[in-house]
Amino acid sequence: KSYFPPLALWGFLLLSPALTTIYEYPADPLFITFSAFAFSQAVRFVETWRLKHLGWASFWLGIGMLTRGDALFIFVVFVVLMVILGFKKLSWWQVALAAILPFVAITGGYILTRGVFTGDFATGMGPYSYTVFEQGQEVDLQGNTHRFGGPTESFYVARRLFGTPQENDYSLFRAILRNPEAYIRRLKAVLKLIPGAFLTAHYRRYAPLIVLLAIRGLVEYFRKKKIALGLLHLVWFVPFGAVIARTFVRSGYFYMFMFVTFSLAAMGLVALLNGLRKGWEGAIWAGVFVFSLVVAFRIGESGVMFAMLIYLVWLILSWLLARDERGFPNWQLMAMLLLLVVGFMLKVDYRIYSPRVLGEDYREKASLQLREVTDPGSYVLTGTPSVVIMADREVANFSSSDIPEFDSSEAFIEWMEAQDFAAIYLDGEAPGELWEMTFDQAGKTLTQVWQTEDGKAYIFLLEN
Repeated sequence: KSYFPPLALWGFLLLSPALTTIYEYPADPLFITFSAFAFSQAVRFVETWRLKHLGWASFWLGIGMLTRGDALFIFVVFVVLMVILGFKKLSWWQVALAAILPFVAITGGYILTRGVFTGDFATGMGPYSYTVFEQGQEVDLQGNTHRFGGPTESFYVARRLFGTPQENDYSLFRAILRNPEAYIRRLKAVLKLIPGAFLTAHYRRYAPLIVLLAIRGLVEYFRKKKIALGLLHLVWFVPFGAVIARTFVRSGYFYMFMFVTFSLAAMGLVALLNGLRKGWEGAIWAGVFVFSLVVAFRIGESGVMFAMLIYLVWLILSWLLARDERGFPNWQLMAMLLLLVVGFMLKVDYRIYSPRVLGEDYREKASLQLREVTDPGSYVLTGTPSVVIMADREVANFSSSDIPEFDSSEAFIEWMEAQDFAAIYLDGEAPGELWEMTFDQAGKTLTQVWQTEDGKAYIFLLEN
């Protein structure tokens, strides 16, 4: 409350897609909740230097550890930072014990209790982290030559490049040392992916503003010599370093520390509005928005370009309100509400409603064709099960791990005949190998009965 209105946090949250998308992985909202509790107690400790708040922060991190291992990364850096910051105010050992004991009691108590009842004292973090590491190979799958879908293919490629989990004893470091060049290639790929993933996570139209305001908020903490608070915010970003190291990024990872991001953004918003009274800060923000607009135009980000234009208009209106502070004593609140309205405007896609016509999408057309050219109960080989399911036919997924390797297209056809498959459906989801073998047999043992005008999808029947 002493730094920014708490309602500003709610404003950023209301504009965030997290409210509707965060429940895709149930552990995420649980971890975010406990992590936010821990952060609030850590802030109170830094403000008051009362050990009970540090103990509660450690306790909530321990609870969070039971939902996601990311809490461990926060905990390690958090303890070190608290000892460094607190030794001038308190005895270092008091700070260390208050920060360590609750976390260890929660996590250690769970492991011991589980071990006593099950006989298994393993944490499972090693195998889990290694599995995520193998999933991360998907960012560097080369071309469309892979056999399976991306998530499945990544395991095979990762084990070919880095060895099996057993060979590396589930150690990421051993795996990376086996093939550092392949890992560096993955790292470069994921670093290119992160900006787009962040824009998707927070909406492309105001994700850049959140970043700019968060940076301004961090600068403001340091400017006011609130170094401890500034560093404390940064601690909660530490787990994202592990995400990058494993090269497995999804939009939901940006929500893990969203309360810290929004806290910094709220601080930055207040600093921006206060700075409007000084002409130089308003000019700097106007320059940033114009520069961002030009960059967005150059790279073809029309949504971001439009958003920057709207933010520039908002900045000018806020500046006009600031100039007439006597006439508008609550001008800062008005500016914040105006920004909230702008956010909702940018969030909505304005479209004229038109009823959706079924059967126009090529996949819907394909499903209708499959119903016509195959009998009920027929098996259709495909890389896109949904189309076959819509046609009410049986799915034979070519991306399944139980599909054998084929030396030739003739061997492939023999296998299809032995499995009593009736047809093949091809589209962009099908692996390149399936395309090659199918077209090699087109006009021989396979008959093409349908295709889209642009060649996106095909249906072939197996000749009896």
